[in-house]
Amino acid sequence: VPNIVKDLPDFTGNPRDLSTWILDVEDCLELFSTPTNWSEIKEVLRLYYADKRDLMTLDNQLKSMSRKQHESIETYYSRVREMITLISSAISTDETWKGHEPALIKLYNMMALDTFIRGLGEPLYMFCKNYNSLAAAYHYCVEFLNLNARSAPFKNHVPTPTPAPRGNIPAPLPRAVMNTRAVPPRYHSQGDTSLNPLNKPFIPKPPSNTPNVFAPNRAFYPKQPKPEPMEVDRSIQSRMINYGHRPNLKHPRPASDSFPANKPPEKRMAHHLEGMSEEEYNNYLEEYDVQEYVKPELPIEPDLEPETTQEQEPNESSNLHFLETTPEWVSKW
Repeated sequence: VPNIVKDLPDFTGNPRDLSTWILDVEDCLELFSTPTNWSEIKEVLRLYYADKRDLMTLDNQLKSMSRKQHESIETYYSRVREMITLISSAISTDETWKGHEPALIKLYNMMALDTFIRGLGEPLYMFCKNYNSLAAAYHYCVEFLNLNARSAPFKNHVPTPTPAPRGNIPAPLPRAVMNTRAVPPRYHSQGDTSLNPLNKPFIPKPPSNTPNVFAPNRAFYPKQPKPEPMEVDRSIQSRMINYGHRPNLKHPRPASDSFPANKPPEKRMAHHLEGMSEEEYNNYLEEYDVQEYVKPELPIEPDLEPETTQEQEPNESSNLHFLETTPEWVSKW
């Protein structure tokens, strides 16, 4: 057996290796130039071992591919690489695309690169935008992950819980939070209260002669001297203190027998006023020509009640007649 035949890899039936294995076998046959039925063998291999999905189905699956949750970049890259290999094998083994294989394979390589970059997320998504091949983008991702792994011990990303404020007892967590793996809420630090400008005393600033843009400059006049008190003649001042108008409530005077504290106020009597006699009163009226008030006499109204006579005296018969003629509501009243 020639050495070139020994170097041929064994075909295990994997659809991804079918096109590569066929090309290697064709190279061996061209070197030996032996007429064989290789074309029929290729058709049988494609019929039984090629991927059953057509190019349109593989194209749709490549566009809808995304990175799974908690999936590593290595696994995600392997899935994208496997999909682009299947597409390349389908293009090279299908006679429909004969002559257009390089253009189609280049197009699908760019689509695979776009799919891989979309699944990276931040910040690798921004860094890998300028790469032109899938292998180069994956190489940069590996270098970035290695750099983060080496610098991880020097970074402290573990948040430390802040102490709870004084006098504030945290409420128990609900059962929905206690039974899950959710992170419990942490207390927010209140900060240094000494930095609050409301807690600082107000200190007025001294006036300055710097120009003010929002108000015109004002002239600062010199400080006025303190006024001197006037001379007062002490001989005309009273030495008596009026405690009645300015009582000292802190030190009240004790009540004496002559001035009891609970003594009710006395009413003033007019016995000290002097009156005038009738003769003096008449002289006063004549001197000042004062007319004495005379109460006007009201006219006497005539008596409207009719005089009772013997003929008009009421009797029992008239009263009975009146009761018979009175309405019902008057009798009830």
